[in-house]
Amino acid sequence: MRGNLKFIAPIIPSIPMFNSFFRTNWLATLKLNLKLLPWHQARRLPIVVEGPLRIEIGEGARVIMPDDATKGTITLGSRHETYKAEAGKAQFSIFGTWEVRGKIRIGLDSCLYIHRGAMLTTGKDVYVARDSQIECAERVSIGDNVLAGEVYICDSAGHSVAHGEDVQPLTKPIIIGDGCYFGFRSMVLRGAVVPPHSVIGSGAVCTRDYGADHPDGHLLLTGVPAEVKASDVTPDCHV
Repeated sequence: MRGNLKFIAPIIPSIPMFNSFFRTNWLATLKLNLKLLPWHQARRLPIVVEGPLRIEIGEGARVIMPDDATKGTITLGSRHETYKAEAGKAQFSIFGTWEVRGKIRIGLDSCLYIHRGAMLTTGKDVYVARDSQIECAERVSIGDNVLAGEVYICDSAGHSVAHGEDVQPLTKPIIIGDGCYFGFRSMVLRGAVVPPHSVIGSGAVCTRDYGADHPDGHLLLTGVPAEVKASDVTPDCHV
């Protein structure tokens, strides 16, 4: 009998059903679904948490999903990367509104923070790798089929900055078009508009509206601050 157990044990983790069950942080998963969604959606568990997660849910916080959202439409702390070493906890803090239009995966050790009164919109088939941070203080819109490495997206300066007698706005909306690809450790700061089907190079810092002169997108953006290096690229955002 012991011999049989030794043979079976390594096989169980390779079965997807067992993998999914044992990876799931059921307490956090149930809490988020029951707190943020109406019962007819919550019972399908469209929000799934894998591993440790720090949770903050403010009064009036909500997540808007399609009525037909299925299990795992949002996966937090997702272990979908090749590199799976765990260093700490992912953080999910929602005090505003998150409109989810399709499946999104957010990797381990990432932070998602939606301020009170703010609106985060994410499209279909969005993939955000581990060690990423998305902070929404006013409005952040992310399109469909967006693929991001370790990325920092923040529509707020955090603190007011004065230039002579002029005080710069603390927040300004961010818009990211469909089919964009973000390289490792790229940044998208307040007021940035990234047009569709653009590639943002590793380490690039997007600071302005790049779609004003290139509404059709297909840009290659690199540098600090990011500048247009090409206008005829098409990234492969398939995961």
